[in-house]
Amino acid sequence: MAAGLEADQRYLSVERIAAAIDTALSRKEGFSLIRLGDGEGAFISISPYDDVRFPTLYKHNREDRAKVWFNGQIDLEGSGFISLARNLGNILQNADIVGIPYSSWLEHEYRIISMTGISSLVNVLRFVDRSQVRSFRYLCRQTIHIDLWRSGAMERILRSQQEIGLISCHAGLPEIIQKRFDIRNIDFYKIPGEKMHSNIIGDGAVKGIHFPDRYTEIMATFDGSRIDGKLFIVAGGILGKFYCDKIKQCGGVAIDVGSLVDGWIGANTRPGYDQIAF
Repeated sequence: MAAGLEADQRYLSVERIAAAIDTALSRKEGFSLIRLGDGEGAFISISPYDDVRFPTLYKHNREDRAKVWFNGQIDLEGSGFISLARNLGNILQNADIVGIPYSSWLEHEYRIISMTGISSLVNVLRFVDRSQVRSFRYLCRQTIHIDLWRSGAMERILRSQQEIGLISCHAGLPEIIQKRFDIRNIDFYKIPGEKMHSNIIGDGAVKGIHFPDRYTEIMATFDGSRIDGKLFIVAGGILGKFYCDKIKQCGGVAIDVGSLVDGWIGANTRPGYDQIAF
């Protein structure tokens, strides 16, 4: 499935994706680039039949991935998080570009025999490989955020903007970005980060309750607003996908950069991030 999707004519290069972002910014059109990994694969709903067919596997994977984000802080069912996550498929249908797991990542998960990694990544591909994919505009590698950065396209795009929006858990990030990219103003939406990474990103970054508390507050700020053509850098885990969709609905240009911002500030939450620190 991965190889077939990578050969699809809608599977874009980093150059074409950068051009698509440039076009959306210049035309002041709503746009969203969303990436899917094992966290999204654990929660994405293929069908009601599929949920009934693999209940134990879904329950295990969802609790495993949710532990990274919330570390038991919320009741997944009682808080409404499971219900929200079931809408992820609709969010993807509205995205302009969707980043999906790639062949070598799957090979790695099989090599280390990761139950959650294998089944969750395959679940993303199962969703995309079905008929729903025909309504997707374009696809790309899940690591497009890293590719955009290493190619220089991300820095060029950021430097072209005088004002941007930022959703992240790092309180010091707006000042760092302003200085690095010479941006005049940043509208910053602070969110609680991944609880399981508190030892790396610090207690201040993870403080608070992301869902439903902070999530509801941020989504409410966009209700009825127009932000036509405004660039938003979004680093919010699975909830970041919903932020991206809301931003697009309001006319903004949302790029799901995920943990890339961790690398920018020197927090090595992923392998190799020490090489992209400012």
